[in-house]
Amino acid sequence: MSVRIITFANKKGGSGKTTTVVNLAAALGNKGKKCLVVDLDPQCHATLISGLNPYSPLKGAGSLFNNYHIENLIKTPSHKLFDIIPSFHKDNSYILYGSELKYKDIFSEISSKYDFILIDTPPGREDILTFCLSVSTELMVPMPLQFLAMEGLAQLLGLLYTISEKYNPNIILSGIIPVMVDMRTKHANAILKELKDTFGNDVIKRGIRIDIKISEAAWHQLPIILYAPRSKAAYDFHMLAEELLLGV
Repeated sequence: MSVRIITFANKKGGSGKTTTVVNLAAALGNKGKKCLVVDLDPQCHATLISGLNPYSPLKGAGSLFNNYHIENLIKTPSHKLFDIIPSFHKDNSYILYGSELKYKDIFSEISSKYDFILIDTPPGREDILTFCLSVSTELMVPMPLQFLAMEGLAQLLGLLYTISEKYNPNIILSGIIPVMVDMRTKHANAILKELKDTFGNDVIKRGIRIDIKISEAAWHQLPIILYAPRSKAAYDFHMLAEELLLGV
């Protein structure tokens, strides 16, 4: 199987993107898949909730763009469910406009070692997002069932179209993941129906229900499947991982 390089993106901050990346990677790792998380968000949140110190003086994801050997950037959290290229505050002041083709093969030397490379992106850096979409096989969008998130989705899909035309004709939108789901509200049901009517059931993935255990797990720097294995969210991430594997 060729490595699946998946960019996780949402134009809106607070969309549950980082927790989705980390917990999905852990769920895939728990199923025997070799996963690499790449934290390209300068906020370093994926790094932090994976149990690494974002204030470390070591080299991290920023050095990907400084001819640094990629294998030297890979770390393994204590739970060993996935590897991560962390983001460190002292190493993330990079600008990527105009560099999409220069770094096209940035993951080539490690691609044979992983089943999945999951990239966490920041909400406000189109240069980083453009690079990520240029090197990925897929885009997945964690999305709260909220009206403003729909507007951000339209903008993101416009960028995806541009990237597919200019740099990466093979990239696909492989999933929209409803997150922080509370189906007791009419608003959430209406937005989910609109998404399914627009994109079809194949694109709309299993949702992640709202669950305080996700925040608690992040506080303890553990994946939800380890912190609260019987929680609603742990079950949802297990099922989302199964759904992703069925798409192989």
